[in-house]
Amino acid sequence: MSAVSIKIPPFWTDRPEIWFYQVEAQFQISRISLEETKFHYLVSQLEPKYVENIWDIVNSKSATKYTDSKNRLLSLFKESENLRIKRLLTGIELGDMKPSQLLQKLKTVATSDISDNLIKTLWLEKLPESIKNILVVSDENLSKLAVMADKISDMTPRTEIVATGKSLDCGEATSSRDQLLLDRIQSLEEQICVNSAFSTNQERKNAIVFILNPEVVLGNVSTPKENIVIFTSISVLDANLKSAARLVHGIGIRKTSVCSKYCDKFCCRRL
Repeated sequence: MSAVSIKIPPFWTDRPEIWFYQVEAQFQISRISLEETKFHYLVSQLEPKYVENIWDIVNSKSATKYTDSKNRLLSLFKESENLRIKRLLTGIELGDMKPSQLLQKLKTVATSDISDNLIKTLWLEKLPESIKNILVVSDENLSKLAVMADKISDMTPRTEIVATGKSLDCGEATSSRDQLLLDRIQSLEEQICVNSAFSTNQERKNAIVFILNPEVVLGNVSTPKENIVIFTSISVLDANLKSAARLVHGIGIRKTSVCSKYCDKFCCRRL
């Protein structure tokens, strides 16, 4: 009879019980049932550092070398009950997973000796408040709750979901709307600096002009009408500038290049 060739995957130390299940599925497909044959396949496919853990079994005269080796490797690498419970409580978070994927991961770690009620409680605690508050009042089974959670998650802003699993860095946390606000405040800060550079109301009235083309220098060249906006009410602009000054102080924007033109005498001292 010709030899049967099977391919055993690399030993998986994180979940050795799953690895042995895969190996024995290969044995079933190839109709390998003899203990000695299974043992030889096992030893031939294991890396030397793992064979060392069963070397005494290799040299023994036991008739159940495969079973003995399997039990030894499981005892060495399989996660203990205490570690498994600890990982269920603190080591698994939603992160980038869907709620249903999180539930499945919890079930995989929990195995059959932990009740569905406990798994449900742990799962709900790891979900965002917007999802948990809806699911907690439902009497549906876990499978249906997982489907509901996925649908709710699809309609929930991503920032809220991520916030439950891990904190965002500053760059991720700043939304485009916030950035637009900061840009607007910076523009107002520049207006404050220009406005502060003139000591009298008359001078300020003559100078309150926004040059939309940065290459145009006020007073030195003629400025096309489409490139300037003239404020006819000095009081309105003053009110805007005062409000902007308070807002700028609250956020703490750095001095801009425009601001620096007037810093030595006017704006920074006044702000």
